[in-house]
Amino acid sequence: MARGLGINVGAVFAITFAVGSGLAGLGGALGAEILGLDPIFPLKYMIYFLIVVTVGGTSSITGPFLASILLGIADVMGKYYGGHDTKIGGIVIHIPDIGAFVIYTIMIVVLILRPQGLFARGTAR
Repeated sequence: MARGLGINVGAVFAITFAVGSGLAGLGGALGAEILGLDPIFPLKYMIYFLIVVTVGGTSSITGPFLASILLGIADVMGKYYGGHDTKIGGIVIHIPDIGAFVIYTIMIVVLILRPQGLFARGTAR
């Protein structure tokens, strides 16, 4: 339709890609000073990205957005309420936070009950 109106679709795609790539590079350059860089930097967060998309579904942007809020709240609650020290026979044992356990449990429950994700659109039959 846009091509029929005389818009050069290829040029629009190229300009959009160039601007998006430039903004991503600028964000990376500005964020590198704050976050720091190490060889496994992307791998630390990759599993969280995959969990968010798995829980939210891939059919819309709303699903992963709401899943990220849900999983973020569950992670913080697990870290806040889960970790504590226990004293057994004069020895203090730290029981680790269950934040990561909570988000993995949510992911497993969602995969069992709704494999297409919580917010996925229904498919036509």
